[in-house]
Amino acid sequence: MHIVRYALDGKTHYGILEADGTTITRLEGSPFNGLNKAGPIDDLNAARVLAPVDQPRIFGLAYNYRAHSQETGKADPQAPVLFMKPGTAVIGHGEQIVYPRDGVIIHFEGVRLHLRQRRQRPRGATPGKRVRMPAGRQGL
Repeated sequence: MHIVRYALDGKTHYGILEADGTTITRLEGSPFNGLNKAGPIDDLNAARVLAPVDQPRIFGLAYNYRAHSQETGKADPQAPVLFMKPGTAVIGHGEQIVYPRDGVIIHFEGVRLHLRQRRQRPRGATPGKRVRMPAGRQGL
């Protein structure tokens, strides 16, 4: 399932991109509050796909694998370096990437956002007891 945030007729919506890849089933409000379909089906070509969330907080780990340290000419750190990015670093589909004037080391990072709802304990599970997940529930 692909959830998109999009603008249409001056309003912002969330929706489910249907399997045909050309239509979006509009959701009631935010997917963070549930995946309740609102009814309207919108044409993807008439919409402008936006960044997944408005004003995101972005945290990352730098130099968390050796090849990345080597390609930047940096020594391997003793521990990964934590950093934050401004919310403006997230853009919508097809939007221009704007490089900062004072940027020195700039890397493209393509990321797909995954929403996870709170995981429910399978029926019969208790702490310390293994239970097989029903088919189709793995990875939630």
